[in-house]
Amino acid sequence: MACPFLSRTADTRRSACPGWGHHALARLTGAGRFAQRHHADVDMRSTQQALRQSRDDAVMTDEPILPHLLTACGSLRALLDDPAVPSSWDKASACPPFTVGGLVAHIQVGLAWFAKLLDGPRLHDPAVRLVPGEHYPTVVGQLPDADNEAMVAHANARAGKGPDVICVRLNGDVSRLAGHAPTLDERDVLDLRPAWPFAMRVGDFASSRLCEVVIHADDVACSVGVTVTPDATVVDVLVDLLTRTARARHGDLAVIRALTRAERAEPVFPVY
Repeated sequence: MACPFLSRTADTRRSACPGWGHHALARLTGAGRFAQRHHADVDMRSTQQALRQSRDDAVMTDEPILPHLLTACGSLRALLDDPAVPSSWDKASACPPFTVGGLVAHIQVGLAWFAKLLDGPRLHDPAVRLVPGEHYPTVVGQLPDADNEAMVAHANARAGKGPDVICVRLNGDVSRLAGHAPTLDERDVLDLRPAWPFAMRVGDFASSRLCEVVIHADDVACSVGVTVTPDATVVDVLVDLLTRTARARHGDLAVIRALTRAERAEPVFPVY
């Protein structure tokens, strides 16, 4: 199951494992030059052509997303307890050029970033806010290949600390997120600068982390020859996000045709 993150198809869509350009990785691990080169000096308003200026409530659902993310993390942690994962830690993954350990480190950094954001202040009425479905086509799809290469290389290097260290950190990050769940207002807005030049509501950002966890957990599982079936409620959130992503990238009519009419379906799926 190859995942050639640098290749491009004929319609110029990036064929990529999601989450390549997480400049959070740079900010949290000392590789901040990658984020700074592209985004640190970008004002939120400069992204208005690419993002919708929104004052509406764009959270995907009234139901909190963080509990579903925590459920997905529980499945991930069960997978990481399988001896096949540490025994394959340094091997190539089903999502190259990540190693198996690099994938886990990549997930861990994303969760750590979310926990760090929740520990910090919230924004009030930001000028530009990214909404569900725009996250991957706007962020990941616009990143230079050199940055993607650097982020993957850094994740693989981070995995060199070993499965015990990375998994302990991941468990700690999940515990920090769980600690926020009882009092969290998912309508609050997180300031993602300088990593990304915009904001997201807590629930929307949680949905992006859920996407990362579920998809990359499947990458890890396929890499070591096991199967992990996500919880049905987690799948509901994930499919909603993936559908919104497809609509943002290709338009509503293209998605309708892809789902219903093979004779005139456009190349909508996969969305990455």
